[in-house]
Amino acid sequence: MAAGDVVMYSNHKLRKMNGDSIVDYDDGSVKMMLLTSNFTPAPLTEVFLSEIEADEVTPGTSYLAGGPALANPSVALVAGNSVFDADDETIAVDASGFTNAIWFVFYYDTGNSATSELLAYGDYGTAKSIIDSALVTQWDAAGIIEW
Repeated sequence: MAAGDVVMYSNHKLRKMNGDSIVDYDDGSVKMMLLTSNFTPAPLTEVFLSEIEADEVTPGTSYLAGGPALANPSVALVAGNSVFDADDETIAVDASGFTNAIWFVFYYDTGNSATSELLAYGDYGTAKSIIDSALVTQWDAAGIIEW
């Protein structure tokens, strides 16, 4: 996977097709958690946030545990495909913040990590820090997730 590519969890696709998923992409409950290099994606087996949350970066002043909710989420039909998009994500400078964000994971926040469904993940390619500058994640102009 190239750095920055977003990959959907296979179990999420299966749950959507079976009608087992409660995810509503544009209701404001999709969040982005940042993870360290201890995380290894397992898209064929992972289903819920509780399975990966131990690898989250250390929360601080500008990055709260669980990560930010994506702002202005939208879903549209584009050229026959469903496309999810949201505003680019910025995490402010924090002198006591993390230095080791390698991965980001989107999940649907139910308020309980055992039922918060994993949606997709991506790789920054190198460790990201918020010590000296904000972390700005710019999504593809065509959208974040397409299927």
